[in-house]
Amino acid sequence: MKGIIPAIILATLSVRVWGDVYKCMDASGATTYRDTRCPDTTGRVMRLPAAPTGLSASRGLRKDERAWLQQIERTRQSKRQKMHASREKMTGSEQALNDAILHHREMCHRYKMKIKEIDDEMRRGYRASRGAILKDKRNLYSQQKKYYCS
Repeated sequence: MKGIIPAIILATLSVRVWGDVYKCMDASGATTYRDTRCPDTTGRVMRLPAAPTGLSASRGLRKDERAWLQQIERTRQSKRQKMHASREKMTGSEQALNDAILHHREMCHRYKMKIKEIDDEMRRGYRASRGAILKDKRNLYSQQKKYYCS
């Protein structure tokens, strides 16, 4: 918990760093770019714009797409706030029960996905030596799924 707060603070700060970039040419005609002045005064100063940050920096998105993504993020934040508010009202035993229910849901989903992966592999085809392993794994995952999804 102690490490989360500084990470959040650092993530929310947007630091813009920019400066002068100097384009220099040496005697042989090779071009180099530097953050300090060229040794001779033939260098040209180039101003680079600051890099955009955040969701609005996504130049590939249209305005309506960006608004849609922002709405999704607001909805997620609202759900998180509601979940944390309801969790704060719970007693220790209620929290433990809630954690157990969430764990069962997660494990149920995990075993469903593992069974789906095995079924996909079985449909695609496999070597004969792999067939017995896949069937054993599927049976094991099915038993676990029955436990967690009931």
